[in-house]
Amino acid sequence: MIEIRLHGRGGQGLVKASHMAVASVVESGDYAHFIPSFGVERKGSPVFGYLRVSREPIRRKTQIYHPDILVILDDTLIHLPETYDGLKKGGIVVINSTKKPEELNLPEGTGKVAIVDATRICLESFGRFIPNTAMLGGGIGVCAIRDGRMVDAPDGLEGEGPFSNNRCCTVPVGRLVKLCYSGQYTEEEMIRHINGEAGLMAYLGTTDIRQIMKDIENGDTYAEQVMDAMCYQTAKEIGAMATVLEGRVDAILLIGGMANVDFICEHIRKRVEFIAPVVILPGEREMEALAEGAYLALTRAIPLMQFEPKEET
Repeated sequence: MIEIRLHGRGGQGLVKASHMAVASVVESGDYAHFIPSFGVERKGSPVFGYLRVSREPIRRKTQIYHPDILVILDDTLIHLPETYDGLKKGGIVVINSTKKPEELNLPEGTGKVAIVDATRICLESFGRFIPNTAMLGGGIGVCAIRDGRMVDAPDGLEGEGPFSNNRCCTVPVGRLVKLCYSGQYTEEEMIRHINGEAGLMAYLGTTDIRQIMKDIENGDTYAEQVMDAMCYQTAKEIGAMATVLEGRVDAILLIGGMANVDFICEHIRKRVEFIAPVVILPGEREMEALAEGAYLALTRAIPLMQFEPKEET
């Protein structure tokens, strides 16, 4: 089980982000729950949240005193003793800030630190400070769609597909098995190595694409190689999905936040445009699609369906 404690202020979307995370985990067949904690219920006052994720049923319903991961939506909270209190040795800190790590008063024994300038991203993208939107996500998925239906897609959370912001995805199986049985890591630590501490985070120490692109512009050849490798793996996955569709591909769509980055689009396009025209549609539209689907179901324009997770045999 992975225990995550969230710190933010009223109005920043901490609770909504946590509910979305829980829904995503549960829909994938695993277990999760979230417990919010409020002080004075007003905009701007400190808000806490306790999020647990597990592959087994979760019986523990308490606050989280020793988190594996801290998510901090507002760096003005770092002066409060309770913000870093109880973080496990080697624990991960994800924080919305523009400060350098040495300026964050991190406790001794802190593991990896992910610094995201979510405030700037939100203001530029949405015109509002809602950092939950910018700090969720972090994966690349490639799927094959025929007649409006998804017919095949990798499970990025389970290690399939190209590596991305914090996922390692496809890795040499033999080496992975040896690492699992090396005695160096627990099961939970290995899961974090696969999904959470991997990908760009492992290679470059950050998932901030804008910062990485600035580093590349300033001559960081290693960062350029890592980004090109991510694009290479993505292009290879697109080629695999073309075989699923038996070569009958009308278009290849590049969507999501990363589609705003010319480097990524061009390094993918040059490898796959022989398959079909490449169409770039930047921006995240998950909430729009969910809202539209819910509206159509509630107005009975489409049937309301219930999907049960398959039981393992």
